Amino acid sequence: MDDHIIAALAHDLRNPLASIRLAATSMLSDEIAWDPGTVKTFAQTIDREAGRLGSMLESLLDLRRVRDGVSSH
Repeated sequence: MDDHIIAALAHDLRNPLASIRLAATSMLSDEIAWDPGTVKTFAQTIDREAGRLGSMLESLLDLRRVRDGVSSH
């Protein structure tokens, strides 16, 4: 795989991962008592960004299958 493609992929994967880590570490903080609405927002962020990561990985795997001429069915 081309170095430019790998760099772009790494960048695209870092963004949702950073959001997931920020939300999770915020929820785990003992310094702040988060209200339920904020906790729900953090959980929704984690869910949404994990979904984005999953979609990106599926697209990457699909691209590899197409490149290798392998059917996904």
